[in-house]
Amino acid sequence: MGHSHQRASSGIGAPAAGEGWARESFTQARGNAAAQDELAAKTGIAAFQTLGTGPAAEPGMGNAPVGRAAIQGAVADAQRGDFQAGAGRISDPYNNADLLAQVGATHLTEVATLRAQLGVVQEMRAVVPNAHFPPTPDELETWFRSVDNNERRGAAEGMFTRYTEAFHVHANVAGQPTDDIVYDPRGHAATATNGESQQVHGPTRWAQALQRSTRVRGEGNATPGEQVTDAAHRGRYVNDCEGYAFMSDRLMRAAGYQVSHITGDERGGPGLHAMTRLTDPHSGRSRVQSNTQFFDDEVSGYRFGAPSTRPTSGPTFYRGSTQNESLANLAAAQRTQR
Repeated sequence: MGHSHQRASSGIGAPAAGEGWARESFTQARGNAAAQDELAAKTGIAAFQTLGTGPAAEPGMGNAPVGRAAIQGAVADAQRGDFQAGAGRISDPYNNADLLAQVGATHLTEVATLRAQLGVVQEMRAVVPNAHFPPTPDELETWFRSVDNNERRGAAEGMFTRYTEAFHVHANVAGQPTDDIVYDPRGHAATATNGESQQVHGPTRWAQALQRSTRVRGEGNATPGEQVTDAAHRGRYVNDCEGYAFMSDRLMRAAGYQVSHITGDERGGPGLHAMTRLTDPHSGRSRVQSNTQFFDDEVSGYRFGAPSTRPTSGPTFYRGSTQNESLANLAAAQRTQR
């Protein structure tokens, strides 16, 4: 689903080449869901492999206080598991306002992304001592299960925002405003609330949320799993609202929330937008997840993910206990409206 109001500073992950992980492609694992999930967990996406190795196009890069050598060193530190050292390589210059003029805005964003990613994995390692860079789905769910209690559950919102903003970017931010990700091109059957079977294309496995990386424009030919984008988005997984809702389902459910799904649509408006509703089983408090952020109501979440530039009649929401059911309810309604 194509619309996003995500901040462009959010990010995606990279494979840890230092772990000696294999370079199999997702094509080799096609048709085997377990193999795809394992492959996603082990290889991640090679987006950060080129970080710090491309042409030094920014003015003054060679003499900058933070150059490509510092970034490469930070990545190497992360691959050895020394996240504190990696963050230390870039923390002081990152806080130096003069750096912007010395290395350019694009490179500063790359540094900010890497620093955010190092921070997330370092935070995770308090709970998951051997967490990888980037973290695997199992490691992420273990991290969120660590706050599955009535005193700490509220921390999951911030954890989700920090992870998704550090390791993911919305397709509309990395590409064009109308870009849409079809997670399952062949589609799969889903049952609507009225019992009708509908064909839907949303993600159902972690592998589908981790199979698209960024390929920086001009740095080699893109593969089918890559989206060509600007260097500012290097090192991130590409998703749209369905991918973020899928991650919310897996991670916030691990934190103990009751999760249901919402798909918003607005005639004459910006289009479809997938979200989740999260209810704390202890307090009863309910929040709506929209991309990387959380809101008190569905309309606010929809407007964040699908901002409208003109007055409309307001969105209609199609709900379901799963994203499949929510999408099937939307498809059933669209069929009756034809």
